[in-house]
This record gives sequence, structure tokens and C-alpha cells, in this order.
Amino acid sequence: MPLTKWKSLNSAFEIQDTPFRQWEYKYSLFLHVYFNEEGASDAALLAAMMGGFAVPMTGLASKTVSQDWTLQVKQKNAVVFKQDVHLEYYFVALELSYGFGVTTTLFTWYLNDTATEADITFPDPPPDVIGDPRGTPIPGGDSGYTSNYYTVLVDWYSPIFNLSIANGDKINIPFHNAGGPYVTKYANIQTRGIQGASISIVHSTKQGLTFLLDSSNGSARLRRLYWSQLSDVDAVQVQPDDDEAPITAGSLLPVSSGMKEKILLLPGETVTVVQEDRGDIRYWESLNEGIYKDETGWMSMATLENHRLLGATAAKDKSGVMLLLKDSDGRIVSSRARWDTDEDDKGTITFSTPVPVTLNGEGFPSIADELHYLEDLGDSILLGIRSGRDTLFYVSRDDMETFTDT
Repeated sequence: MPLTKWKSLNSAFEIQDTPFRQWEYKYSLFLHVYFNEEGASDAALLAAMMGGFAVPMTGLASKTVSQDWTLQVKQKNAVVFKQDVHLEYYFVALELSYGFGVTTTLFTWYLNDTATEADITFPDPPPDVIGDPRGTPIPGGDSGYTSNYYTVLVDWYSPIFNLSIANGDKINIPFHNAGGPYVTKYANIQTRGIQGASISIVHSTKQGLTFLLDSSNGSARLRRLYWSQLSDVDAVQVQPDDDEAPITAGSLLPVSSGMKEKILLLPGETVTVVQEDRGDIRYWESLNEGIYKDETGWMSMATLENHRLLGATAAKDKSGVMLLLKDSDGRIVSSRARWDTDEDDKGTITFSTPVPVTLNGEGFPSIADELHYLEDLGDSILLGIRSGRDTLFYVSRDDMETFTDT
């Protein structure tokens, strides 16, 4: 899937065209560098004075200029990403002295790669990146100079971060001494990414239907598919909701598409959807196998705040839905959405307290912020994680408190 076009933040500083599975940002930088107060200028002036003022003298001036900023991504009020960037530019200029006056002429500059720092300080461990972790500076326009200062325009491109961005996520810049003149610092930021629409499919042998949850068009829509034989060729058809309904009818979830969604069939063929929506985990249950055309066919059962969805599977012991999550501190944790019956026998869904997950007895390493393969096999739980071109499999036999290599 291609990257979206570069877009500036909106007036609320929100990232556009989300959700993203991967993303990057561009910071447009403006440097305004003065030279003639430097020692080399004084040397050129002194040489001219000693030469009787008539002969113009030249001298070289050098200067190091630093730029720093801190960029955060905030999901509601929680920081889900933080990066500190430090750049150093080295300038060399040829200065010309006439009598008591000094004027600047030619100059050159370069970025000191050995001093460049671009540290992801949250989450810890940081997400994987594609490209140079220190970013890529590219001259962004014409450079120029006057009699005593120079101007340089640079576009700094971050690497592509393997970290999901949800609808409504905002950019925050708590510190900077870089940017452009006469505009707010946020006007210098543009973002783009690989959009994070998801498709989830589950088949019901009891009903003879395949349920497809598609969020590729910005809304989470559930469709019921069945096999039909037309002209001796098997074909997938969309089942109408009723005799009057068009062939493309489907159920719309009560909220717009989140970053990640997964449809599950619980024991008894109950259609459920687990969804990540702006940093919260939501559990939806269909009141009638997903055949309603609007939100009236769904019941919101529970919300777990400030977590991201990494995997979900229906528990074989009929105790609910098992979840693999990332909490607001970047830790990999597990939880279970289950029925709790009150005194009036009215069932409600609650989430168990998230528990940190370990791998081979140690803290679970950072994994891509996307949906991974998770399945309850009855006596164990199998987890498949995509790593580059490979898929790594792990198994847990203690309700996802500990995973080990398969």
C-alpha cells in the first residue's frame, strides 16, 4: 500500500488521513546565520587596516549552529510517541574587508552527521524504523546572503516509524529552536503514512456464512457472505438483510473505523467485534448476527481505556475474548473480556486487569503496532508475530502471562 500525500496538520494540530499503520514526518527548517561578529571578520579587518585601507582583504569565518526540537504524538491526553532531535550545521564563509567595513560574500555549509541525534524516548523499547534513524536533511529551497548574514532552508525527513497512528492523534512540540519565521511551529510540520484500514474474516459452519469486517472506506462495515453456484462456477455473494434489501447491504458499527478491528465468533455463534478506537479498546456484540444496517443492531458492552490492540481470540473454555494489548507505558500486556453476572442475572462484559506478558521469562520485546495472529488452541495459545519477511511463533500455556519459543 503506498504512502499518502504529504499534508499539514489541521487547526487542532491533528494528523491527517489517519489511521496509519506506519508514518513519517517532515520538518521545514529555516536558518538565519550572522557572521561578521566572528573572529575571522576581525582578522580580515585588521589585515586591511595594516595594508593601508586601499587593498581589500579577505578572511575565512566559520560557525557552528545547532537546532533542537522535541516532537510528541498525543492520543487524547496521553503521549504515545516522543522524539528528541539535535542537528549541528557547520558554516564556512569568505568575508571581504574594505577599510573599517566587512561584508560577507561566498559561503558553504554542511550538516555534521557525527553530531546528529534523533532519539526516540517513548515508547521504550522504541518502534522499528525504515530508513536512517537519524533522519535525512534535504535542502528545501534557495540559500542566500546579505552583507552580514546567510539564510538556509532545509527539509528534515524522519524515518518511517512502525507505529500506528489513530484518528484524532495530535502533534505536540513542547520544545524547539527550529522552524520558520513568522509562522507557528506547527505550520512547519507535515505528515504522511500507510493507511491502517483492516479486513477481518471469520466463517460460521453453523450458519453457513462468512462474516467480513471491512474498514477500508473509513467506516467499520460488517458483511455476510455465502457461497453461491452460478453457471457451475463458485462465487461469493453478499447476503441481503431481507427480501427488499439491496445486494450490497451490510451492518455499520456505531463508530467510525478505528485503527484495528477484529471480528470473532464466540461459542454459540455470537458475532462480536473487538476494536481499537483512538487509544481505547471497545467490545461490540451483535444483537442479531450482524444483519442490521445501522448502529441499532449493535450493543457496546465495555471499554478499556489507553490500550492498543495487538491480537484477539475467542477463548475455547467459553470464558470470553482473550486480548493481547500494549498499554500507555508501551508494555505488552494481556487481558480478557468476559461475562460477569450480577445479582439480577443481567450479564455485563468486563475487562480483567491487564497483566504484563513475558517472553522466555523476560520482558516482552517491542513488536509492531498491528494485529498479530493469536489463537486459543485449547491447551495453549499460539501467537504469530510478523518480523520483516518472517513470522515468529510463540506459545503460552498460562493464559498469556508467559510465552516461549515454539
